[in-house]
Amino acid sequence: MDRLTRFINSIIANGTAATVKEYSGGTQCPCMISRGTEAPAYSADWHRRNPSATNCNGTGLIGSTTSTVSIKTMVIDAKAVGDEVDRSGKWTEIGKLEADDVALYGAVKVSDGSNYSFADLTDKNEITVLGNTYAVKYTLKIPIDGTVVTAALCRRLS
Repeated sequence: MDRLTRFINSIIANGTAATVKEYSGGTQCPCMISRGTEAPAYSADWHRRNPSATNCNGTGLIGSTTSTVSIKTMVIDAKAVGDEVDRSGKWTEIGKLEADDVALYGAVKVSDGSNYSFADLTDKNEITVLGNTYAVKYTLKIPIDGTVVTAALCRRLS
């Protein structure tokens, strides 16, 4: 059995159940564009000033489809991977890690046991694990036997 198969089997056997809210399709909400094209971000203020406009509900997308994916993952205290992120110079993107932030190391889809990637997730995606909801702040790619496994640093929302 190769390392990747052992890793996936370990997550299936010992991982923590989680759900990921994914968004697909849709068009960019005008509230995103109003903040500038270099770093567009959701603007609740734009929606207050434009109450008749379609509300993107914080996703930055209008008309997107929402789906939920059930996964199993290894949950780690986010500060445990802080040194690696610090060396890569990503602190400015992430900000200060808080005591209740988590790192999710590897993930497997419950539906079919396949490797699940956090790579395309952003802070608009919500991950619910251990009864709390988190937003992805940064993802790491970890090669195992020629396949990329991902980890995600997540900021607690609730």
